[in-house]
Formats: sequence, structure tokens, C-alpha cells
Amino acid sequence: MSSTPYELPLGIKLWPRELRRHRNHLRQGYTFSLLENTADSYRFTIAASPQKVPDILRAFCDSSVDEAFLILEFYRNEQPVQKGEPGMPDVFYSPYMPVDELFAAIEPYLPRLIHDGFVGFGLANNRSGTEVFYSEEK
Repeated sequence: MSSTPYELPLGIKLWPRELRRHRNHLRQGYTFSLLENTADSYRFTIAASPQKVPDILRAFCDSSVDEAFLILEFYRNEQPVQKGEPGMPDVFYSPYMPVDELFAAIEPYLPRLIHDGFVGFGLANNRSGTEVFYSEEK
């Protein structure tokens, strides 16, 4: 992990107890590990300032796929939830499109997607086994 501190998305603040507990651990950087039950597939977890997210998404796609589909996970305000159970997000999958077209379509919305704590989004290509996802658990 890098030693550069990073900014949290807008409106997200750590609780004082968590801030004290993680003060020296919240740093910009990445970790990676094997996916469960695989010998050759990895999960990279990246912590970065919000303004770096579009460049990270673009660099990842430029180096790995020519086309992809958009994944959008969001929570409805009026979603019925069973008492004591967490709500489940609705998921939207676009058709496969050239990466440049996808970025052109989502670019005006990227700041909102990045800073909204109830939306996760990503790009994937199942044929190449590639997915980059920005979690709603920011």
C-alpha cells in the first residue's frame, strides 16, 4: 500500500471511533489476492481519491478490453424490505458496447455515481473474464 492519504467521497465521514482506529491505515493504494477457489484469477481492491476513479476505470479498460457492458446497482427509495433484513439493490446490465461509447454515455454522470453512497457501477467483459466495479460500499 502507498503512504499517500486519500479523500473520501462527498458526504462520507468516518465515525470518530473508526477514525481513531484507522487513522494510520487509510491510505491510497491497492491490494490483491487470489479469488476463492481459483489458481489464476485475482481480485484487486483499490483505495483512491474520488477524482482519480475515472482515470483508473479508463486505464483498466484501455489495457484489457475493447468492448464491455455497464453494470449499475442501485437502491430504490420505495423498495419493500423484510424487517431485520438488508435491502437488495436492483441491478441493470447494458448490452455489450465499445468501451469508448460506454464512457461517453456515463461521463456526465460519473461524479454522481462516484459520490452517491447507494450506487455501485462497473464495466465487465465476460468473454475476457474482466470486471472493474466501483462499490456502493464506498
